[in-house]
Amino acid sequence: MKTRFRSALHAVAAVLLLAVVPMSHAMTPEDGAWWNPSQSGRGWFIMSQNNLMVVASYGYAQNGAPQWYLSTGTYNPRTRAFSASLLGFQNGQCIGCTYRDPTQTPSPGNLTITFTADDRGTLTQAGETVQIEKFMFGYPQTNDRLWGEWAFSAMYSSIGDGEHLTFDGTYVSNTGTQYVQARRTYSTLGLALGRYDSGIGKYAVLLDSSTSYYKLFVFQPGANRALNGNYWLYLKTASPTGDGYKLAAVRVRDRTDLTGTQVAQEDEEKSNSMGLRELLDMELSNATPAKGEVPVDVQMLAEELVAELENAKRAQVN
Repeated sequence: MKTRFRSALHAVAAVLLLAVVPMSHAMTPEDGAWWNPSQSGRGWFIMSQNNLMVVASYGYAQNGAPQWYLSTGTYNPRTRAFSASLLGFQNGQCIGCTYRDPTQTPSPGNLTITFTADDRGTLTQAGETVQIEKFMFGYPQTNDRLWGEWAFSAMYSSIGDGEHLTFDGTYVSNTGTQYVQARRTYSTLGLALGRYDSGIGKYAVLLDSSTSYYKLFVFQPGANRALNGNYWLYLKTASPTGDGYKLAAVRVRDRTDLTGTQVAQEDEEKSNSMGLRELLDMELSNATPAKGEVPVDVQMLAEELVAELENAKRAQVN
């Protein structure tokens, strides 16, 4: 029975993986407002559906008048590139006025974007090149990007693994370092701590997965997802090894959507629940090891997170 149950859980995790992880090297940028932080006053709205991309550019004419351009075309997720003409329009309907058809103006040239990440890119328009990034207006502090409920998914050589974590608390170390505290969604089990690390330019989350195992997630989230991360499952008596497995994540709920009713009391079945997680982690750890080596800075960050996670666990008991 336990074997069939474990197989069913792995199948569910694999389905989740296929739902959120793009094919190797392929990438689709995040929808929404993009800008260059040092050039306030102009920007780009980027949207894509089924590899069809629409970019609305707003800026100014030489006389200072506001000006919009629309570019539509095919986005190539493997080359991460988009190119289309800048189409301008004029004499359209004003706000509160009767509708009238706008007329198209001569194009000043092409707009080309090469995305280096799902929230970063290099844009060239009419001969000008500028670095752009997703406009993160709702997360003033770096750790704020972790708030909410996230679904994590990783792929081993033949099986998948998934986690739902709700980041809804804070933890401050004795040295003053701030962390976002999380738990498994709908559960009182599985404490986790995460924070942004400026040294590696990414976020790291350590989960107390089971009695004998930790799970480490290292990734760069955008507004609502993270598609290019790494994941390690390892014994608490050891350290992470290899360069990790590929990780993807999506935000399921924003912080404002979280309620206290999400926590399910599992105290009566705590021993059985943790025992099952132990078996699952043990089976996953027997999969083909990741190749390469753990980056030194990630190793140091993991050691820090282990120490603080254990401190946080002791604080909960006390």
